[in-house]
Amino acid sequence: AKYCRDGSIKPKTKIFVSTGHDRLCWERASSKLNLMKNRSVELSSITGVEDGRVTATFQKARSGSKWKRLIGMGRPPETDDEAKQHNERAFSIICSDRTLDLVAEEEDTKKRWVAQLKLMLEDRSRPATGDRPPSDPFEKFLMASWNRADRNRDGKLDKKEVKAVMVSMGVNMTKEMRKLLDRIKAHDDGIHREEFRELMEDLFSRRDDVKFIIQQIRKAMPQSSDLDQDVIGKEELAHFLVEMQGDPPQGAAERAAQLIQDYAGKGETVLRVRSFAALLDDGLNSAYDPAKQRIGSGLAGGEEEYMSHPLSHYWINSSHNTYLAGDQLAGDSTVGAYSYALLQGCRCVELDCWDGKANTPAGNGTHTIEVAGGSPITDLGVEPIITHGHTLCSKLLFSRVVTTIRENAFKTSPYPVILSIEMHCSLEFQEKMWRICTAILGKEDMIVLSDAEVLPSPRDLLRKFIVKGNKLKADAQSSEEDDDEEEEEEEGNESVTGGAKKKEKKTVKTQVKIDPQWSTVVGLPSYKFSSFEKPGKAYEISSFSESKTTKLARKDTPSFIVYNAKQLSRVYPSGTRVDSSNYNPCLAWAAGCQLVALNFQHCDEGLQLNRGRFLENGGG
Repeated sequence: AKYCRDGSIKPKTKIFVSTGHDRLCWERASSKLNLMKNRSVELSSITGVEDGRVTATFQKARSGSKWKRLIGMGRPPETDDEAKQHNERAFSIICSDRTLDLVAEEEDTKKRWVAQLKLMLEDRSRPATGDRPPSDPFEKFLMASWNRADRNRDGKLDKKEVKAVMVSMGVNMTKEMRKLLDRIKAHDDGIHREEFRELMEDLFSRRDDVKFIIQQIRKAMPQSSDLDQDVIGKEELAHFLVEMQGDPPQGAAERAAQLIQDYAGKGETVLRVRSFAALLDDGLNSAYDPAKQRIGSGLAGGEEEYMSHPLSHYWINSSHNTYLAGDQLAGDSTVGAYSYALLQGCRCVELDCWDGKANTPAGNGTHTIEVAGGSPITDLGVEPIITHGHTLCSKLLFSRVVTTIRENAFKTSPYPVILSIEMHCSLEFQEKMWRICTAILGKEDMIVLSDAEVLPSPRDLLRKFIVKGNKLKADAQSSEEDDDEEEEEEEGNESVTGGAKKKEKKTVKTQVKIDPQWSTVVGLPSYKFSSFEKPGKAYEISSFSESKTTKLARKDTPSFIVYNAKQLSRVYPSGTRVDSSNYNPCLAWAAGCQLVALNFQHCDEGLQLNRGRFLENGGG
């Protein structure tokens, strides 16, 4: 059975690997049309596998969809025996943008799937060897197109299926395209894979834009060529590289010969339309200089020189409400969102921590917390949860989130990961947070920056974790709260006097109690900003809402820059962005704010600017 994100359950779902061995597919019989509906994800997008019912989807499925829960139509509670049986056969496949939550018919089937998926992930993490030849991008594209087109998995395509995949590729249905489709119609039983390949090669040989570039190259050559009209050889390609692409002339002929071998195949001496198009479309030909993606590129000292400045001198790729995969009111919370953010280069993730309740989410209070390389935690009882408070957003176990962060923190970058904690837990649950973090992250890998006059450099903090949050001061039992949501509410406090809006100036100081043990692992203490004339310590950090950042940056940009040169600032989206949209981060960056947190689940202009900003220097 497959459990869906809306809380529904789809029984009799078949899960299988595609014939091209590059996608994980699932299909089920439609109750109305009796047709096979299928979906799939790329195997390369799988980031982990979880044993048991630990995800938000499983939690929602136990009580039905969120709308049924609102009107009291949720499913009745499970008995202990039912819960045990389901847990023994349940597992979740964590992908970069979703989770696949499954319950096998037998426990042995579940174990085989989990074991094989873990082997696949381990194999992927090993460095590539010389025996593995690089895959042809066009062949990979053909395989993905075939799997997408062959919806009923019968090993052949009819005219309707080919037309659907052409539309999905953005191909205009011109007269020439219809002629291609007529060739398929002539086959009574459809076309098979090799015929599909010929069709795609024919289609991609019709690129007028690439043909135009080839013609321009040939016209610019000092001597005419004996080659066919839509073909370029080594001399033409070398001319293109030097005169049109700006490559250095030294060794151009050798580079051109090697490129022909790489894109046309061994033994080939020319590039045709399709192979030249593959070269033009390759990431190596991007308008963005790939050399700049290397850390410290352009400096004589390279990475060591570039990454040896204080932490406050860097922009840091940061996520807001990292756990959410949807909107801010009823969106799913998923550990996969943490995997996705970290694999995208994010170096600061957010955890909103609340007191947990028994069996919310499923298993809370009865489960064992596995610790890699250490003894499992079996006596914790009910543990804290991660969720967006006072909303319909689903909940996650704190330990699952911390484990996911530990597993994915340094796959794309060795530089430190900051855990931005929004604390809503009682002292009892804060002590449990301390136990979980020190066991899973390792106390020796959790850095405390207290009393530092200058922040350490990223190189000083390789593969370390820094917890940002409220911290006890000497001889104190509570800390002044620097809470994102609370500050947003205070800024929005307005009254109407004499027909005009007048902002009420209120100073609300909230004291939050902090557990002494938890305080020992807070390495980046929160500091409530008051003015540029009263900065905090170098090792303290202040949070600014989107609107407050805009006001400060426009009012006194130089002071903001000076302030940020010494200590860290974190900026977060307005509370009115319930759709998880993003603001433009450029103003905050220009003011020197280092941690400009964005909603990674909403790929709008703000997030695209963020991706562009962090293309360079290794991505983080």
